[in-house]
Amino acid sequence: MQTTGTVAFDGDISTQVLSPISGPVLRILVEPGAWVKKGAVLATVSSPDFASAVSDFRKAQATAVQTRRVAGLDSALFKNDGIARRDMEQAQTDALSAEADRDGNPSEEGRHRGHHDRTEPDQAPLVDGLA
Repeated sequence: MQTTGTVAFDGDISTQVLSPISGPVLRILVEPGAWVKKGAVLATVSSPDFASAVSDFRKAQATAVQTRRVAGLDSALFKNDGIARRDMEQAQTDALSAEADRDGNPSEEGRHRGHHDRTEPDQAPLVDGLA
């Protein structure tokens, strides 16, 4: 007897996982069929885009911290008549702008905070978000 057919994954017990970063998978960190918790790192993906996004986020973070520090110092100076109101207000605006740049950065650093230190700079963690 001969027959034809298609082999497929059981959709009731498997889930397709898509990487938000393009690049080849370097390492799979869990065994097929293993139960994982939400947020678990499943694999690492090699990606220059990820390295660039991490770098951009870190620069934005440093700028936000520095401009907020300067805004605080300028507020203290203004209270003691050390600078003009417009200078103090400009420092506040600069700090808000830098924080918006940091918070609006769609980098993987922001999405996977805490996971990036376990990989190389150009390797993005592929995190389970469905469990």
